[in-house]
Amino acid sequence: MPIQINIDKKEESPLKIKIGPQPKGETLKFKLDARKTLDGNIIIFDHGDIDIVIMPEKSKIVAFPKDKMNDIVYGAQDRLFDFLKKKGVVTMGSIRGGNAYGSIEAEIPVTNHPSPIKLIMLNISKWVDDERPYFEALDQLEDMEEEYFTDPEEEESTALGDVPHEDKKGAMVTGMSVMHSPYYYNYYLQENKER
Repeated sequence: MPIQINIDKKEESPLKIKIGPQPKGETLKFKLDARKTLDGNIIIFDHGDIDIVIMPEKSKIVAFPKDKMNDIVYGAQDRLFDFLKKKGVVTMGSIRGGNAYGSIEAEIPVTNHPSPIKLIMLNISKWVDDERPYFEALDQLEDMEEEYFTDPEEEESTALGDVPHEDKKGAMVTGMSVMHSPYYYNYYLQENKER
């Protein structure tokens, strides 16, 4: 199977890989936002919760959380490796926690396939496409929530109006040197009688 790899020199552009003509004459195309590191690893940034690193030299795939580790990130990592396990891309019993906090890794099986990394990237691309509606909906929900609080509709908001200034407001009494004085409550009662 001929494989064509286009690597754009610009740092902002994604790594584009085309897997050439198939037996039926069709070409498989996929797009990933990926970067190749100096040591030959491929980092895929497409998912909203995790970054996926393919390490050809170490024959493993590692999924790192993007921001912070939580149940949503663990769920995404679990779904990724479950998908890759079912596709036969990772060794069944090798899925485990990585040596970095919150990471999960799995081993790539030994194979005689001419380009297993391209096959792995194709499967990760399919998984990301399946996951895309989920994390795009979460982003849209966060935007709607932010808009709800920062720019509410007329029927859901009230005008605060002018609030007159007073010397003493609320329960916090300023100027008291002792917070828990035995005479504190007496002071508060006297202030209320004067009003």
